[in-house]
Amino acid sequence: MKISDLKLFVHSELNSKYSLNEISQLLVILMKERLSISRLDVIKAGDISLSEAQVLTLKADVKLLQKDIPIQYILGKVHFFGLDLLVNEKVLIPRSETEELVALIAEDYQQEKNKPRSIIDFGTGSGCIALAMAKVLVWQRLKLGIFLKEL
Repeated sequence: MKISDLKLFVHSELNSKYSLNEISQLLVILMKERLSISRLDVIKAGDISLSEAQVLTLKADVKLLQKDIPIQYILGKVHFFGLDLLVNEKVLIPRSETEELVALIAEDYQQEKNKPRSIIDFGTGSGCIALAMAKVLVWQRLKLGIFLKEL
């Protein structure tokens, strides 16, 4: 099967559940994650042949999408605040609004003169807030050289 054939297959299988734009986005995500093919290559490289294993993997992913399983659960990860976090059906998928919240907290933290020594995250779930804040706090400390002095 070629990429162009796969595109037709994915569109025919998902057109009753997703818009054309959503299908295109899902296809790009799957091709990038499963086959390491860039967005541009997905668009321009319709004649590239896929192995049987690659086709089977992508068809299995499409079957899961038909069952309304979120792409993040299918892939087992989500990109959040520059981090790739592992997720499964037992963990809520971090929302973009949460990422915005972390960005606001990080901005406030960086402007604060008397920085708090600790931050508490209740109901952690995926750990996205705690991990993103740890990233911000460690980066801030490294920028200030404090982290290296304490070692």
